[in-house]
Order: sequence, then C-alpha cells, then structure tokens
Amino acid sequence: MQNHNRLPVSQQVVQPQPGQANLLSPQLQNPHGPSRPTSHALQPWYTTQECLHVLDSFEMTFASTAEPRIDRFRLRTLREAIQAEDWVFLSIHQFYCLLDSNPAAAPEPLHSLKESYEALTALQEMVYPNIQSSAGLISFFSMFPYPIQIIAQQWREEFKRHVAEFTRFLSRVPYYVQHKQIWRERKIPPLPRELFEVLQIDSPMLLHLAASSLLPYVFYNLNTRNAVDCQFMRDVSVVFGRELAQYRQVRANSPNGVYRLSQHDAELEVLSWGGKMRDMFQSLKSIADAALGQQPSPSIQTGFQQTIQQQPSPSIQISGQQPQGRRQVGFVPSNDRPQGQPVAQQGHPRQQRIQTPMVPLFPPRGFRLQQQRVAQPARTGLHQAHLRRPVLEAIAGGSPLYHYVTGFALTPTRLEKANEELVTLKFSIPSDLFGTLTKTASRELGGPEVGTVNEHSRTVQLRCIKWPASSIPAQDAWVTADTAWIPYSYFRLNGIGLEQRKKAQYGKDLHIEITQFLNEGENILEVSVLSQPTDQLHWKYLIAIEYLGFISHKQIQEAVKRQRIPADEVLETIKAKLSGGDDDEIAIVDGNLTIKLFDAFSASKRCDIPVRSIACLHNDCFDLDTFLNTRTRHEGVGVADQWWCPICKADARPHKLRVDGLMERVYTVLCSEEQLRTRIIVVQQDGSWKARYEEAEETPDEDRLGPVEVIDLSD
Repeated sequence: MQNHNRLPVSQQVVQPQPGQANLLSPQLQNPHGPSRPTSHALQPWYTTQECLHVLDSFEMTFASTAEPRIDRFRLRTLREAIQAEDWVFLSIHQFYCLLDSNPAAAPEPLHSLKESYEALTALQEMVYPNIQSSAGLISFFSMFPYPIQIIAQQWREEFKRHVAEFTRFLSRVPYYVQHKQIWRERKIPPLPRELFEVLQIDSPMLLHLAASSLLPYVFYNLNTRNAVDCQFMRDVSVVFGRELAQYRQVRANSPNGVYRLSQHDAELEVLSWGGKMRDMFQSLKSIADAALGQQPSPSIQTGFQQTIQQQPSPSIQISGQQPQGRRQVGFVPSNDRPQGQPVAQQGHPRQQRIQTPMVPLFPPRGFRLQQQRVAQPARTGLHQAHLRRPVLEAIAGGSPLYHYVTGFALTPTRLEKANEELVTLKFSIPSDLFGTLTKTASRELGGPEVGTVNEHSRTVQLRCIKWPASSIPAQDAWVTADTAWIPYSYFRLNGIGLEQRKKAQYGKDLHIEITQFLNEGENILEVSVLSQPTDQLHWKYLIAIEYLGFISHKQIQEAVKRQRIPADEVLETIKAKLSGGDDDEIAIVDGNLTIKLFDAFSASKRCDIPVRSIACLHNDCFDLDTFLNTRTRHEGVGVADQWWCPICKADARPHKLRVDGLMERVYTVLCSEEQLRTRIIVVQQDGSWKARYEEAEETPDEDRLGPVEVIDLSD
C-alpha cells in the first residue's frame, strides 16, 4: 500500500538541539526506543524501520499482566498499521492511549480534546478498552513511536495535520453512533464507502477495526460460540478489508478524490453487499453440514438464517418501472425471492421495460401500515410535515439552554367513558404564565415554525402514556414513560383538531405541541375513542398536558452545587439501607454496599462534579458536565425528552440532580493518599468505607448486556 500521508521530502524539520530531550519529565521518556530521532532526523516523518525497531525491542521484554490475547491483538494491530504506513492510525492510537491513561501529559493542542468522552468510548469499542490491556502496554502505546512532545516539536506540521484529523474524527462520532443503529436495524454491516463517509478518516486500519467491532452488534442474532457463526464474522472482516482497499483505489482515481453514488446506485450497492453476506454464510453452513454428514434441515436455523428470512425484499426500481413504495434493504434468501422479481447485479443494470399493474390510490379496507425497521419520517411522514416541532433558538451568545417538563396544566387523567361519549376536559392558563409562552412564526414559505427562547420561556404539550395500573403515577414516573397514543383516539383543543404522530411513521409515538393553540384563561380539550362500548383498552392509558421550561447550563451547575447532599446524610442513608430496619420481611443478604467511583459515561475517569438524581435508589454517580453535554441540542436548545439517569433510567431532570457529598469526601481522601485509579469503594454497615482494588471493572453498559466475549477476527 502506498503512503499517502507523508510530507514532501523538501519540507525540512529542525532537529532538536543536544540535551533538549532532557527537558521532558521522566515519565515521558520511552524506555524501549530512542527518546528523540537519531542522526537521520531531517526526514519528513518517522519511518517503518524505526517504528518496527522500537516495537521489536519492547516485545522482547514485555510480559502481559492482563488478558494476553488482547495484548497480542493490540500489538499485532499496531505492527500491521506500521507495515501499511498508516501513520494516521498510529497518531490516533497514541492520542487515545495518552488521553485515556495520562491526560496531564498531553500537549497543548490536545488539551481541548480531553473531555471528548463519547469519542473515547467509540475508540474503546473499535480498538478495545485500554483498561482491558496491561498497564505497561498502554504506557508504552502513549509514547509510541516517540513521546508526544518530541513528535510535536520535531514534525510540527505533520503533527498539526494529525491533530486536525483526530479532531475531525471526534466531531463525526455522534453520526457514527446514529448510523450504528441504522446498520443494526437493516442487519447489514456498513460498506467501506458508508463507513468512510460517516467517520471521514483516511485510516484503513481504523476503518477496518471499526467494521470488525460492529459485526457482533449488527449480527446480534448470531451465537459467537457457534463455529459457523464465528467463522462467518471472521470472513466478513476479511472481505471488508479487500473491499476497503478497492474503494480507496477507486476514490484515489476519482476527480479531486471525491467518489459519490446516486441514491439508486447506493441501494444497489447495499443490496449486492447484503447478497454477498448471504452467500458467504450459506456456503459456510453447507460446508459444515457436509462435514457432519447432515442434510440441511428447514426446521433448524441459525441466528443468521433467521435474520435474513426476517428481512423483506428490497425494492429496486429499474429504469422504466414505476416505484411501488420503497422497502428497507436487507438479506433475502434466493429461494424466498418471488418469481419474476428483478435481481440486482453488480455494475449498471440494463434498462428494461416491465409492465406493472395499476396501484389504487387508497389502501384496501383493514389495511395496517407495517412498522418500519428504520424510521424514515422524512418520507413516510411527509403528509404530516406541518406537525413538525418548532425550531427553538437560544439567544445568540448565551449559555446553552435545556428544555424539560416543569409541571402540569392538566394532571394525568384516565378517559374511562371516551368510547361512550365526547369527554370534555377544562384547564386554565394564568395570565402571567400565558405571557411567557413561546411565540413562533415561519420565516419562509413551507419552512418550520421558529421561535426564540430564554430562561423565562415556556411551551406546552399534550402527551399520552400507557399505564395499566389503577393508581395515577407520580411525576417522576410520568416523565420517564414513553408516549403511547390510545388506538383510534381523537383530540380537539379549543375547536382545533389535533393530529397524532404515530410509531408507524416516526419509529415511536410523539407528543403533540399545543402552545400555539392555547388561550389565556380557560381552555377546552375534547376527546373521543372509536371502539365498541364493551372495549376497555383505553382504560389502560392516561393523558396530561405538560408545562415545559428552559434552564441554562450555568444555572444547572449553580443550582446543583447549592443542593448538595452532605456526606454524613448520605452515610446515614446507606447505614439505614444496610440495616434493613425492623421489617421482618426484609432480609439483608450483604452487609456492605459497593459504589463505583468512575463516571458512568466514559468509565475511564472520576466525576468532576459527581451527581445523581433524588429519584435514584443507587449511590453510583455520573459527571454533571458530561451528562449535560450528551443531551441532544438543536440551535443551542436541548431536547425535552432525554432526562433519564444513565445508570437506572430514573427521572433526572435538572431540578432532581444533587451533588453527592460522600463522593466528594472519598475523592479528597483518595487524592491525598495518591489512590487516583481506585474504581470502587465498599461501605460497611457502620458507615466506614475502604477502597477495593481490581484490574478492571465492568461499566454500567456491560452490567446490562452481560459478559463480553473477546472475538479475535484476524485469525
């Protein structure tokens, strides 16, 4: 593979003066290689031979203290990247290990990137979490092939370019997270083109690792303990590598290095890619059956066979053929394809004229729209474009605003007689509150409604949830429940009909924005349900009208710090929890309580501001700034329906958050004792606590998903 990342040879770099490397602190010296380039330092970048020499020297003396298989995989990955001259990967790998293990040693250009927890989490998925590798190995990686300060000084321009590459990669991680779900829903891993367009990083090794790490997530029905399934994922990884090399060659030969496909050709490409996955699996299954002397049984299917048979046939529009509605692209077994259906071939299909039957304008009676595997409201919800939520803009230059439910204009109500009569509900909007309601207007023909908001603004929405219990839920339970509309229900507010946005078009039921329909003073909501009088399904639902307010980032920080829970109060609560009280029906199994100290999002650092919700039953905390920064925002305003505790999904709206004084005390003690890497403490019944030392601790996500098996896809 050619090296596309080197600087021109004519670009010379100033060689460090004698003794200059001694200015570095001892922990930044590389014990397994030169601390700075040697006599040939005028080269435009370090060479393959230099890197391999440093790596060979390290491997001769290295002894794994963690999972040897993971350590071997990390070393082999680095060696392959060096041999391919993938310098972008080497730089990103070094930045990742440095920011994760020793962020204080990062040079100035990387200081602003230390808070990129989402990106570091994505790198953990692609490369393996550093905590699963030996500490000595990660320390070596953070200084490989040279300490970062030496690289920044010796190859200044190239270093700046690689920092820019890393920064761009960080900015693309949210898109990568979104597309992961899309690829999982369609049950086809990404093409090299798709993965490159999402990550926009020119590193073959990183793209290959990302694709390999996605396979167990995309093919979630596969059993990694099954030999055929495991070999299939290895083969897919190998095929992706070949396709990636071809894609990079095509892209390099394209004008200006830009390679684009039409939507039609992109769908054909995905179809061909999915067919290749199907054929690979069927071939492996046939070989395995033949080796066992078995005939394939139609009643016994592996996870992949079930996956491909669950997918509908993609609709491929051939030139001259009228579209009949697009379907989600997916795997389709050859023997399940309807007779006469066109089969997509690689390359450009010949134009054909296929006579299609007339399609009626209206669906037949009893037709039900099928749930989409991947919601595409821009297409299936186009008829409800006028219902899209207004675009709320924060005042320019101000602190980011967060949108959240503050109370009820109409408390949760059960509509027991809605299928027998027109139910009328009245509620009032006080004049002082009516004056704070957000005013919106369209700025262009066909455009969305737009409104400017501040900390005093309010909006109002109508929501319905499914709640079979006879009791009315508390506000904490209400705000964390998903919106779910009563089947065949109809609403009218002040004489204006309200349309519902349903799961079939949007992937989930959505609330109804009613701010613009309200009157000062009395308002009337009318509800009816079209069902048989004996049908009581609507009894299982509740409706309510919610007030929503706005609060700034700074206001949340100040309020949370004022509402700190003292350490002694936390300890008393824990002691009461462990004692069990006088209730004979409660038996305390463990005489202690385990509390995790690291942030629930990154699992790689302690919380700067440890907080938890007063609705949470656990004592684990998460970092306030990380929590706020991960809330989805549009035009500087956060989305209102994302206030859940990342650990237990309890109500975590801003006014529910509290700083945990015990965690602050623990951090102070551990810092004074230089035990900064402690991940867990154990609190006893008497309120005393001690640190628990472990090599690696599962993150909250791992707790929910169960044990993770390491699969080496490169064998």
